[in-house]
Amino acid sequence: MMRRTQAERDAMTVEIGYALVSGAVVAAATFTGVLLPALLLELPDGAEDMLFRAGAALGALAFTVRVVHALRRTPFEAGERRPPPVRPGRPGRTSPDSQASTTSRALSRPPARPWRGRRGPWR
Repeated sequence: MMRRTQAERDAMTVEIGYALVSGAVVAAATFTGVLLPALLLELPDGAEDMLFRAGAALGALAFTVRVVHALRRTPFEAGERRPPPVRPGRPGRTSPDSQASTTSRALSRPPARPWRGRRGPWR
């Protein structure tokens, strides 16, 4: 079994924190969505109680599903690495020197003005 590096442990901590926070947000949204009719309408006490219990149960279920989903997509095995992020290529740029010429060209242009005057863009 391989030892995890500090970066891997930090990444795992961040992923767990993300899973818990996003799960709490989804649970709160689910609970609020189910309970919203009881807050906006005048319902009998039995209906409000039923909506409260259903919102709590569905919120807990949504929290669990979100946390499991967020953690299952994360590689936690020691030594298992994520592939590096794909950086889309930029046509015409093959060396760092070509970036300097593009920057100087962009600086020589006058700033764009979408519209002038006080009348608005429909003029």
